Amino acid sequence: MTFMQRGDSMRPKLLIVVLDLEDAGSHLSKGFGFYADAVIHFEMTTDDEGLLHRTVQISKIKSQKHAEGKHPIRIFTRPTEPIKQHKTPFLDVGGLFVFPNIAWHCESMRGDDGFLGQNTITKAFDLVPSETVLIASPSERSAQGFRSGQTVSLIGKHGTLKTRFAYASMLANVIRHDRTGLIVSLNADWHVVREILADIILSEFKGELGAFIQNRNLIQALAEYDVDVKTGSSIANPAKIAAAIEYVDSLQVDDRISFIHNEPSYITAAEFFHRVYVAYNRPRGEQKGSADGTERGYFVVVDGLDHIETKFPLCAKEKLFVSALVTLFKSGNKACAVFLSEQDPEKDSLETASALFPLSDLLLQFDDFANEIERDDKIYELGQAIQKGNRKPIQNIYQIARITALRVPFGGVSSPEGYMLALQSGVLGFRDNPAKQAPGPAPEF
Repeated sequence: MTFMQRGDSMRPKLLIVVLDLEDAGSHLSKGFGFYADAVIHFEMTTDDEGLLHRTVQISKIKSQKHAEGKHPIRIFTRPTEPIKQHKTPFLDVGGLFVFPNIAWHCESMRGDDGFLGQNTITKAFDLVPSETVLIASPSERSAQGFRSGQTVSLIGKHGTLKTRFAYASMLANVIRHDRTGLIVSLNADWHVVREILADIILSEFKGELGAFIQNRNLIQALAEYDVDVKTGSSIANPAKIAAAIEYVDSLQVDDRISFIHNEPSYITAAEFFHRVYVAYNRPRGEQKGSADGTERGYFVVVDGLDHIETKFPLCAKEKLFVSALVTLFKSGNKACAVFLSEQDPEKDSLETASALFPLSDLLLQFDDFANEIERDDKIYELGQAIQKGNRKPIQNIYQIARITALRVPFGGVSSPEGYMLALQSGVLGFRDNPAKQAPGPAPEF
């Protein structure tokens, strides 16, 4: 190292020493590490499944704050075609990419004071159906809806309307209030989710779809739409279905909805989280909110959390994976994050799903009925209560689910249970427990 102390012009400005050592803690490595201003270790290991893992770790760097721990490295090839959607990493020519580990992300999201940021969004996020009152009493209409900075978990078996409820609520905030929607799907790919969103638009957003059809001058769909308006038909004609799918595509093209999906693989937790982190924090087109003054914000839906252990085993091994996702969506208090899981955190043993119980501000459990007789009895009971209270009768119900609030935000008012209804037209509705319904007109479907 004496030549680094030379005072002539031959003194190097930067010296990089590469040591090819099997043991990073060897005597030779420690000797160079003592003199060096920065020491960076590159490692390559093979796990029990035979998977090769490359990592980098900054062991020493004088007078500079740095990311601690080991960070995964991945080698990317040159893309075969131009990237059309927002994907990360943005490596048009291929190369190495270092994914920061989960611990670094958690530390960087937390400010110097230990807090995640102030709540800058005062208006609640809309729900579909809007009369859902499990988190506020019917008299406190202004308090209804999910709040920014909240973590909401919807748990229950497949077919209990929780996914439709989450996606419909996300669309309401994106379409009507110019907020941003982010879907992280561990379950279905974009083609499946797109059809679900299009079906919801056909039933819940007919007016907005009609305006889109007219603006795009979709002749065949426009003709069918005019006929439906005159006849009152709710049948989804082929051209109208195609228009709804085009509407969903336009939301993604305009960057109002982002979608993340990975096929089952041995993707590391750091890489998975990095993709979500970039999709959530990257700059987007200028959105100023709707005419009613609703502030910008993000409505995030994480679907299929119970699939992690089966589809992404390396992510499941990271104990902070779910906690880091929750922390990410809480940072800045600009988003409401809704997690969907078919696991029961009180009964099942999956750590990823069980983590939802202590991390959720609002935990709603969706249950179906044991048999058709119990289901029909509940529909009849709801119908009797509505007629007795001079409320509009419920007709053409094809699906019903019981919702129980297992946890509510501090200070929130909760009903013990309510019922999510789906009509044959696809429209969602909500009814509080008949024994606890407040007097007055009920919201109409």
